[in-house]
Amino acid sequence: MIGKQVKGKGFRGVLNYVLNPDKGMLIGGNMDGLSARELTKEFVETRRLNPDLKRPVYHVSLSLSPGEQLNNFEWNQVAGSYLNRMGFKFSQYVVARHTDKEHDHIHIIANRIGLDGKTVSDSQDYKRSEAVIREIERAYGLPAVTSSRKAERRGLTSGELRLALKIQQPSIKMQLQEIVDQEQGTA
Repeated sequence: MIGKQVKGKGFRGVLNYVLNPDKGMLIGGNMDGLSARELTKEFVETRRLNPDLKRPVYHVSLSLSPGEQLNNFEWNQVAGSYLNRMGFKFSQYVVARHTDKEHDHIHIIANRIGLDGKTVSDSQDYKRSEAVIREIERAYGLPAVTSSRKAERRGLTSGELRLALKIQQPSIKMQLQEIVDQEQGTA
């Protein structure tokens, strides 16, 4: 499982994106609203408990490898477990499952301001997230993804990939990796 985190300023835009019916559907959470507008109102009410926090939006996408699948109930359990372990025990959140890509994935939108008015710490959150995801993989019998710190090489960024497709030739990074692979006999 791969997780990607983003912290943002406003709830409405991200909710419009994750709740777009062409991409997927709302499958869970701990809030009453069903639309982006209703949910934004709820999130904003809690945001008032700490108006000085610049980035109260926590958006994480959790993706499985192509061919792997969880049902909505399992995804909701994964989302709840992930958020609790990341410190969002008292926070509002919603879970949307997207079906617009080859791989099964969810988006979790959470408020970094808890219902108790305290801010969820983002200290070491990438490292913590990776550890939580490895625990979830074990709990659900999912194949473990190699830790980013242990990976032999970094994947292409979306910008690198777009540029290579646009100019119809591999980037310098891609060319160098090909040379390294040939030297190591892995090409």
